[in-house]
Amino acid sequence: MLSTNDDLKDAYLLKERYRSFNLTASYDTCDDELNQLIDLFRNHKLAGMRSFGRTLNNWRDEIKNSFLVYDKRRISNGPIESVNNKIKTVIKTSNGIKSYNRLRNKIMYAINKDIPIKNK
Repeated sequence: MLSTNDDLKDAYLLKERYRSFNLTASYDTCDDELNQLIDLFRNHKLAGMRSFGRTLNNWRDEIKNSFLVYDKRRISNGPIESVNNKIKTVIKTSNGIKSYNRLRNKIMYAINKDIPIKNK
């Protein structure tokens, strides 16, 4: 498929270069590679790629900070987003529970299924 359109091939290869950068870079070494990627995206002939280059430039510090490692793992907001999603799902499926305590208990159970429930 890539051989049918040069623009598609260029965009794909640039996207793969960004993916590789995101998987292999470290906090100390990411500046130069990120700057090169931003230049490549911002000077690309496709408008969508140029737009992505501006996005990379606007979020440069945040992208660099995403390579920070804590406790042998890159820092991510993924776990808290998962909890937020569970809470939203419980609220949507609770069919208008009027009691705050019941809704709260339902949310707490959905988030902490492995913790036993205590009676007051």
